[in-house]
Amino acid sequence: MIFTAPVFFVFFAVCFSIYWTLRKRSLRHLFLFVMSFIFYGWWDWRFLFLISFVILLAWAIPILKIKHPDNKIILPFGVLSALTVLAVFKYFGFFMESLKTAIGTFGIDLSQPTLKIILPVGISFFTFQAISYMVDASRKTIPVENSLLRVGLYIAFFPQLVAGPIVRATDFMPQLLEDKILKKSDLLEGARAFLLGFLYKAIFADSLAPFVDQVYSDPAQFSSHVKVMGTVGFYGQIYFDFAGYSLMAIGISRLLGFKLPENFRFPYMATSIIDFWRTWHISLSGWLRDYLYIALLGGNRFGQLKRYRNLMATMVLGGLWHGASFAFILWGFIHGGALIVNHGIRYILKKKTIPKILLLGSGWLLTQSVALLAWIPFRAVDRKDVFSIFDGFLHPFRINDGATTAIPYFLILLPLIVDCLIVSRIHRSPLKVVMRPWKYWLGLGVLTAIIIQILPLAINSFIYFQF
Repeated sequence: MIFTAPVFFVFFAVCFSIYWTLRKRSLRHLFLFVMSFIFYGWWDWRFLFLISFVILLAWAIPILKIKHPDNKIILPFGVLSALTVLAVFKYFGFFMESLKTAIGTFGIDLSQPTLKIILPVGISFFTFQAISYMVDASRKTIPVENSLLRVGLYIAFFPQLVAGPIVRATDFMPQLLEDKILKKSDLLEGARAFLLGFLYKAIFADSLAPFVDQVYSDPAQFSSHVKVMGTVGFYGQIYFDFAGYSLMAIGISRLLGFKLPENFRFPYMATSIIDFWRTWHISLSGWLRDYLYIALLGGNRFGQLKRYRNLMATMVLGGLWHGASFAFILWGFIHGGALIVNHGIRYILKKKTIPKILLLGSGWLLTQSVALLAWIPFRAVDRKDVFSIFDGFLHPFRINDGATTAIPYFLILLPLIVDCLIVSRIHRSPLKVVMRPWKYWLGLGVLTAIIIQILPLAINSFIYFQF
């Protein structure tokens, strides 16, 4: 069930109406839990058994840890069990194929059939949320929850279930103890976030998708400048696709009285890779920072060299989180290397005086160039296509080296212009506070209506559903 599909609007209308009709908090929780299972089962009902297991595991581990505080095996067992579920469904085929290739170098052919496993939608997201709850509750960062229903609702809450934001138990669980009241501010802010997300996904991202798919389906047949255009198109598509989902999830949650964390903060305006990762997929970068970089690897507590090692390990594992592919590992390696260079430059220049405009200008150009080029292995089908696209960037003005298209750069760049120069100003301007909410909402609606007339409206799956 996709947020931009007509069936979802029917689903949510029923959910919204019944939810606010119910008076008891426990009945509301039960109803939302059932609706979340219906939403998730819409993809494939068999996945319900998997998410049920993860919920039971997350609920039981902290309770066992409280009953047996001296037992040092319980929490690692729970975390490893959740990671094993993720590994089996997401990485089994990748590891088997890699093993087959490695053994093949010695002349041994492993031709036996491998197990074909369907990847459950959103497994990376709800697994990380389950781990978040197990770790925080076992460490008493939050109270241990005895209610299986509340733990289940935290993990299965349908607005953010399949593509985030990755919500911390410390942020969500306290909200389950509140008596929700339908507020005008929640209606306006929820509708505003959903409408902006709908604009980003259904109009911007889905309008860029056909051109990007065409170029990346066979890059070798296109000219260099078309390869560059296709990559710039994906640079915009993946942002508007994912940011659009996050905004719609935040808006839907707000309409139900829940507040989800911000997941994007105009990352394509970032002037350093460090700032880029503070504004791109904020919930994942924060999760990796707190549970992997700091808690497991030690962060920056053991000197600069180990800090750089930990940064690289975190980003490579973050790339692997996206999928079982060497392309994702390469993407993580590029960002890890860029972060190391960024921290190194900051360390060297911290006592030097450099004109701010020069620092910001060069920083923005370098940052966005790295982000743009790193999307190439992320999107390319295979290694050959990666080299073909990179070759296009090395020779962007080469003439008559392949097919061209009639799509003007303006249509590729228009969504980015709207996001960086219009939406960001509205978001940060004091007018947002002074201006009456209905005017802000109306203005966004008029903008959406105008753009709908310019660009085709399509219904496509979200890119991050595969993760």
